[in-house]
Parts: sequence; C-alpha cells; structure tokens
Amino acid sequence: LMKGKRPANWLFISLLGALGYLLKRRKELMAYLKIPMMPIENNACERGFKPLVKGRKTSLFFQNLMGAWRASMMYSFFETCAMNHLNPQQWLTYVLNSIKTTPEDRLPNLLPQNFDKRLLKLV
Repeated sequence: LMKGKRPANWLFISLLGALGYLLKRRKELMAYLKIPMMPIENNACERGFKPLVKGRKTSLFFQNLMGAWRASMMYSFFETCAMNHLNPQQWLTYVLNSIKTTPEDRLPNLLPQNFDKRLLKLV
C-alpha cells in the first residue's frame, strides 16, 4: 500500500469493527432503556471531572492520602451542588451550622442531592 492510501474495503472493515463493539457491549449499551432516569450519554459526568483535572497540580501539595480524600469529597459535594442548582458556599455554611443539631436519621437530607433549597432562605 502507498502511504496515505486506504484499502478499497476500509469502510466495510470499520463498520464491522463498530458492530463488533456494539454486539460485545449490547447489554451495557441498552441499560439506559430500562432505567428512565439514566441518560443516553454521560456528558454531565464528564463535565463534572473538569474541575478535578484543572486542580491536578494542586493535588501535588496534599500532605497525605487523607488530605487528598477530603479534597475529593469536597469536589464531589461542590459538583453535586452545581448539578442541583445550589450555591456551594451557602450550602456548606448551612450544613456546618446545622450538622450538630440534625438527628442522625436526617443527615442524608443535608447532602446536596437531597437538600431542600428553601432552607437556604432561612439563613
């Protein structure tokens, strides 16, 4: 073959490769049809990783594994706030001020995905 030339059947070969990929992963690729809340793509998840990638250099300065774990937890909270249209600073202020007085069985209500936005107006 000359450099830059494709074989005559390159499109057919490419299509076969794509179909092979589809057939091997059919169950996983069709999962979104069974779960109405599952999106067909994961763009929101990919966007959520952008701040982590941007903060990669910052992670060089974590003192230890626990510091890195805490930072990743905070990144996760803040991204979940953004996905739920919460102001992260207001949410965190509310949570830190009320976590001691919140009964243990109601702690999940303080997570950003379960949080009642109306509580922020009370602060």
